Amino acid sequence: MSLDLKNLLKGDLNGKLGSVSSDVVLANKVVAVYFSAHWCPPCRNFTPMLKEFYNELKSMGASFEIVFVSSDNSQQSFNEYYEIMPWLVVPYGDDRIKKLKSAAGIQGIPTLIFVDSNSGKVLHEDQDGTDIVYEGNMNLVLDWTL
Repeated sequence: MSLDLKNLLKGDLNGKLGSVSSDVVLANKVVAVYFSAHWCPPCRNFTPMLKEFYNELKSMGASFEIVFVSSDNSQQSFNEYYEIMPWLVVPYGDDRIKKLKSAAGIQGIPTLIFVDSNSGKVLHEDQDGTDIVYEGNMNLVLDWTL
């Protein structure tokens, strides 16, 4: 499986410091696309673990980024949920959300997909990306970023 993130995410993404170009921010990185929503209890339980995983990888200098793709039903729910996340996000209600969900074949949430941003290759076809985080398998992700 592959996801052409260069096209699927083309345009600006939002971050804590404002809007950034996806071309610049995602180049030459492993990108984890995180499909989640505030209304989903398993998602709300997983997000703090993912945040810890993300912060640890970033502190190790990993060439890694997460992009949140929301399934929230309102801007307010989206804002409340995104407030706790340190990574990038496709803006709420953006047309790219449906395209990403379709291209990734999303059936349920939370779903996390690790992708080589240059080739579009999904890096863990035999395993759910959330399992990598549950298992704390940072070495696997670090290997992907080398």
